[in-house]
Amino acid sequence: LRQADGSYAWYRDRGAARRNLEGKITHWYGMLEDVSDRHVAEEARRYSDKVALRVLEMTDDAVIVFNQDGIITYSNAIAAKLLGDGSTLNGTQIKDLFIESWNQEVKNTIDCIIGTEQNRHLEIFWPYQDMWLDVRLYASTSDISMFIRNNSEQHIAQKKLIYAANHDLLTGAANRTAIFAKISDILARQAPESKIALFCLDVDYFKEINDKYGHPAGDSLLQQIVSRLQSHLRENDAVARCGGDEFLIMQTAIRTPTDAIRLAERLGAEMQEAFEINGVSIKTSVSMGIAISSFGETNVDRLYQQADRALYLAKRKGRGGYRLFSPEMQTLLDKTAHLHTDLASALAREEFFLEFQPIIDLFEKCVVGVEALVRWQHPEKGVVSPAEFIPIAEECGLITELGAWVVRRACEAAHLLPESLRVSVNISPRQFELDNVYRIVRNALLTTGLPAERLKLEITESVLLVKNSLNRKTLQALRDIGVTLVLDDFGTGYSSLSYLDIFKFDYIKIDQSFIARIKNEGDRHQVFEAVMGMTKALNLPATAEGIETEAQLRYAQSLGCEYAQGNYFAKPMQSDELHRFLSSPLRTPI
Repeated sequence: LRQADGSYAWYRDRGAARRNLEGKITHWYGMLEDVSDRHVAEEARRYSDKVALRVLEMTDDAVIVFNQDGIITYSNAIAAKLLGDGSTLNGTQIKDLFIESWNQEVKNTIDCIIGTEQNRHLEIFWPYQDMWLDVRLYASTSDISMFIRNNSEQHIAQKKLIYAANHDLLTGAANRTAIFAKISDILARQAPESKIALFCLDVDYFKEINDKYGHPAGDSLLQQIVSRLQSHLRENDAVARCGGDEFLIMQTAIRTPTDAIRLAERLGAEMQEAFEINGVSIKTSVSMGIAISSFGETNVDRLYQQADRALYLAKRKGRGGYRLFSPEMQTLLDKTAHLHTDLASALAREEFFLEFQPIIDLFEKCVVGVEALVRWQHPEKGVVSPAEFIPIAEECGLITELGAWVVRRACEAAHLLPESLRVSVNISPRQFELDNVYRIVRNALLTTGLPAERLKLEITESVLLVKNSLNRKTLQALRDIGVTLVLDDFGTGYSSLSYLDIFKFDYIKIDQSFIARIKNEGDRHQVFEAVMGMTKALNLPATAEGIETEAQLRYAQSLGCEYAQGNYFAKPMQSDELHRFLSSPLRTPI
């Protein structure tokens, strides 16, 4: 209606007739109600509904609204296409859209929230479009809104993340975290008669293969190894790659150690078969340590430590074999753990000292040098053998600090010896991996003032096994400043002669295991003789170590060995005793 001021307003008109006793209308009465505000609000609501519907039609989500009886009152075009044949879903039962068995979860959720004001969220697989759907339901007292979104990309990405978190991406095997979780779960439910065998495996000579054929070939080798390992495992067993060339195998439901040993023998034989990579036949092997769980055992780390200790002992015995963990090894493991703890602070407590063993010139019949040998005076255990603590120092990285200490102290001790004598120091291959050996040696020479020509470094061929150019450069830099280089333990390694071709050493030191087999006059050792033949052909002076008897000395001399070292001449001794030894004539005939 137009109002007095010329503006317009909305009114609601209500009117009714008044009748007399005969039923005739006598007059009318009524009222006008100004509903302008209400009308504006209704128009706004209708506009808002139009906008909301337009938004719902434009959204990427499928939207369905249904009442408390389950009847669909609204659905957008995407919902009609996704869940139906494209025609409107309005008026149909919501449950009719989810009738297959794989959608039971949706139906159960709808049943739970009808008549409530709860919200729910779930994820389902929709096989018709081969996609994962994210479903969210919002309930009110009058109706329930369902929003459905294609979540396939996020679902796949999440699955990839979960896969990456539990698998080695190169080989597809499980990783350490995943296999430890499986073992922990199985141990928690382990029956008395059913045990787990945990295998620790290392690929033998993997570094050499990697260096010779390249990392892609090494990667292919690891993939083939996993494939071969899996071919010998049952459904509930598992293989994991823990990094590098280290693997774990979980063998479930074994009853006796024999079951694990049989698997180890099958795996060992399988790995010795050549691998074909890029047309090249590559041979390798694996070393294995095995630990078997006991009933009630739930500590996965302890089981792993046992298998790892058995692997360590298997590798010390020789490549390509296996060892089964025993209680005696546990005693050794506990002892090693204590030594590891004590070793960490032994250097600070000044518990290490050096002993020196003379090196004899067999032609001149005199002492020409000494080898510095590190010893550990443990406050409780007494003198600990280097065979016990050096491997521990190498494993935990303490060999760097200890090795630097040995070089420096050996140079200091050499200052107190006659200038004609050289001092020899063993350098661990692990030192080349962890630190700059050249820097250590150079600092020791500068600090002590010892001429580099009086220092000999004894190095095993494993430093060159990987043909690491950096290691060769380090050796050459040491030679350039005047340090003498000795190839130690010659004849026992992977391919000794080939590594003499890689780097020209100044001396050869023949491993004592050869001479130890000479017991009596007239005994011979063909390998020792062959090794001596090589040194002569290469014009390299040789030192025979481990001379214990006169028969061994005579045999070494008969083969033209220039130098010798061993208890026959003198046992390792400390500085004061060494000075007395050097001031007296040799007590043994040469």
